[in-house]
Amino acid sequence: MIKKSIARDCVQIQDKICLKPYQKGYEEAFFQLVRKNFDRLQNHFPSLLKKNESIENTKIYIDEKIKLWNKCQEFAYMIFNEQEIIGHFNIKDIDWKKKTVELAYWIDSDSENKGIVTNIVKNRINFIFSELDIIKIIARCHVENMQSEKIMQKCGMHYEGTVHNLYKNYQNISVDTYLYSIENNIK
Repeated sequence: MIKKSIARDCVQIQDKICLKPYQKGYEEAFFQLVRKNFDRLQNHFPSLLKKNESIENTKIYIDEKIKLWNKCQEFAYMIFNEQEIIGHFNIKDIDWKKKTVELAYWIDSDSENKGIVTNIVKNRINFIFSELDIIKIIARCHVENMQSEKIMQKCGMHYEGTVHNLYKNYQNISVDTYLYSIENNIK
């Protein structure tokens, strides 16, 4: 089992878009972004919403993301358009023994449908397969989240199945999710 650390550098994705590892100093901006997108995140990111119900909780949440990064258990980024936070991207549930990870992402409603998340997912898939000792990447989305499903398809991920009632939304109601994956073809 080889755990690999990732440098805590900004990752340029396109002209004005970059990924920055979670860091202190952005608590208020991130909290406001989550509040702004609350309604659309309820079915997709209940844990994130619960951990960001107050600015104090957001400070704890960001500290947690930094600690998980330092332990190579998760690599969470804030998505920036120039100096403005517009979303979240996470390489999570890293299993260094099985060599698998899960991707999770969301973007502000004002930044949707511009190809930003597709470019980020493609970039990070390439990075994960070329730089980390990972052979399989998975991602899930709520069955009604057609935008996320299209992103996974555009990035070469394949539908594995529908997971029924395993995942709960913000209101603690069981929901169905689609499971997608991609495997590293280079052995």
